Amino acid sequence: MAKQTVALEVLSYHATAPEEEVQQIMARAIPEAEEVKLNTWEFDDLPLSDMETIQCTLRIFVDTGISSSFKIPFDVLCRWALSVKKNYRPVLYHNWRHAFNVVQTMFCIITVGGLKAYFTDLDILALLTACISHDLDHRGTNNAFQTKSNTALAQLYGTSVLEKHHFNHCVMILQSPGNNIFGALNAEEYRHAIKMVEHNIISTDLALYFKKRDSFKQLVAYPDTDWSSGPAKELLSGMLMTACDLGAITKPWDIQQQVADLVAQEFFEQGDLEQQKFGAPTAPMFDRSKYPELPKMQVGFIDFICTPLYKAFSDFAPGLKPLYDGCATNRDMWNKTPVWDKNSAGHPNGPPENRRISQDSGK
Repeated sequence: MAKQTVALEVLSYHATAPEEEVQQIMARAIPEAEEVKLNTWEFDDLPLSDMETIQCTLRIFVDTGISSSFKIPFDVLCRWALSVKKNYRPVLYHNWRHAFNVVQTMFCIITVGGLKAYFTDLDILALLTACISHDLDHRGTNNAFQTKSNTALAQLYGTSVLEKHHFNHCVMILQSPGNNIFGALNAEEYRHAIKMVEHNIISTDLALYFKKRDSFKQLVAYPDTDWSSGPAKELLSGMLMTACDLGAITKPWDIQQQVADLVAQEFFEQGDLEQQKFGAPTAPMFDRSKYPELPKMQVGFIDFICTPLYKAFSDFAPGLKPLYDGCATNRDMWNKTPVWDKNSAGHPNGPPENRRISQDSGK
């Protein structure tokens, strides 16, 4: 037991952001949401430094009223946000920038989209925490790869392997000294919040999304559904997590093509590992030779996964129709793109690899 305690202490220490970073971010003014278009569906993180994304994260907690509602000390909020960023690996896509974009999309859904009325402050705290933590310590490979490779994570968790790991990593950070943004909650609130965070993060497993999608569509179609509690509310939260996780598909075309290229490159890196370990990639999307077919694969992804989700949310709340419209626009753009190469994804801020987490110092 003592050995485990010491190991956890060491992990917690190295998981926590350096104090000098905390002091630096505390000394900076938090930009207004309007200054960086944080409260818009078209938001683009590329012009921002990593430290500016931390400032925007703080703004989200301030503007939703969560930091004041739960009396989160400012230094604790800053340290926690920086610690979460530190615990994302510099993989091509599932990194800090992705997590930040997911929480930004949830921020828009709650505020601009009008869904704040469906949730308590405690619900929103759990949603924001889950969004920004949902891919902690992602290794750039998916659940199928973990299982087929019989990794330590697969042996530990069995199902929803990565999602369970992300959740446990989230709790580890919250339990590290100076990082507990749930510190003012009473015992019952804390238990409920942790349970909701777990549910929300596990819900980002697309295998679970497929199982629950039809039930959600049925509840949306039924005019008397009570979304205020119970299974319906849990289902709504879970579907929102998926909507935010896939939110890049709804962004303006210049952002969408950049992100799609990054996802493809991360998939191809997994495919290269599969080639080495198993003799061949497990699916076409992981096969580097299929790169020119990215537009075709994107259309299939949108038709099979994204359109049904965003159409259901458009029916559920008119304020979320921009997500569906953005998805439909990008589907048309991909359909008009015959082939793809490394020069296809044009963005004023440079090639796709520039979206890697920079680990900068805020300069």
